[in-house]
Amino acid sequence: VAFRGLEGVRLARPAGELSSDGRAVRLGHNNFTSLVGTCEAPDNDPESITQIPVLGTTLSFEADLSRVSCACNLAVYLVSAPARAKSGAPVKGRGDYYCDANQVGGQWCPEIDLMEANNRAFQSTPHRCDTPVGDGHYEACDRYGCAQNTRDMGQAYGLGDNYTIDTRHPFEVNTTFVAEGGEFVRFTTTLSQGGRRVVLEHASCSQAYLRQLTRAVREGMSLIFSYWGSTAQTMAWMDSPPCGPQSCDGPNAGEGIISNLAIAAYVPPPTPAPTP
Repeated sequence: VAFRGLEGVRLARPAGELSSDGRAVRLGHNNFTSLVGTCEAPDNDPESITQIPVLGTTLSFEADLSRVSCACNLAVYLVSAPARAKSGAPVKGRGDYYCDANQVGGQWCPEIDLMEANNRAFQSTPHRCDTPVGDGHYEACDRYGCAQNTRDMGQAYGLGDNYTIDTRHPFEVNTTFVAEGGEFVRFTTTLSQGGRRVVLEHASCSQAYLRQLTRAVREGMSLIFSYWGSTAQTMAWMDSPPCGPQSCDGPNAGEGIISNLAIAAYVPPPTPAPTP
């Protein structure tokens, strides 16, 4: 798959329906894949997992969630895979060396959710972990993280031209990982579409919280694409309200598309000139 600023990456063998034309990743419901550097699947070779150092960068992509509706979650996120034992040796866990901040598959590690979303709600969340024991082995993480969700931002995001981001159409997601003195200190998510912008400043993510993720974002994290969801109750934490009792099935669980992946050095906005 094309990834501007990061050459030679491929999609790992998916867990469900997925296709790619080299520019876009098209995911069906109940799907999971990640970026790898070889044709070898991560469950056979943990060193094939592509680790992306994101500290001091902006990571961007375009999302089309027009057919991904209530109770569904198309997630694009980073984890510190492969999971590791105290010795530093990779741990297979559920079979593919996966880990995250919710201990899915039995293994903990830092996680940064760039996007967990459908066409009604969008959430972005860093998750720190306790100091690793040994060489990259984590024993506890913050499951909830310091999230920000568009459902708390009025008419920022939703279906229709009365929203700043109209999810009937594709929109761009830009995530910045700002560093000061080599430490991770600011995390910002910007959604843009047709000259309009919604900025998630993540004010609840203190510098002290983000600094605990410095090692992960500096050394490199694995990029994951996942599309899941079932009952309304399962996804209420993300989309209720505005969503109601709908389930993620049938026409609600249409194809999601991620395209135009890119990473570049973070360039701070110009400082306004002082008023004379």
